[in-house]
Amino acid sequence: MAVDNVLRLAGFSKYIIWKARLEGMGSAVIRQILPPFKFIDSVSKDIINSTEKGYETVQSIPYGGKLYYWWFGKGASKKKKESKSNLPDLPKLPDLPKLPKLP
Repeated sequence: MAVDNVLRLAGFSKYIIWKARLEGMGSAVIRQILPPFKFIDSVSKDIINSTEKGYETVQSIPYGGKLYYWWFGKGASKKKKESKSNLPDLPKLPDLPKLPKLP
């Protein structure tokens, strides 16, 4: 408990202290210092796949980036591809018989 309090005085959060217990102090310090990798990964994917429609980086925009990505951006096309590939081919339904007309 004393070590936790000293680390908090040094600027570490409860989350980082908890990660230090699980993964080790080196991983916790790296998480504290380095920027988030998801943004860096999405920028590199956008550069490599620049011919495709939509961008991965849109997800990193605060307040609405993920919403735009999954409804209108590249995520929407990913959902369409996944939904098409997961469904089996169904046979055509038979035609319904014609009903007689009422007088």
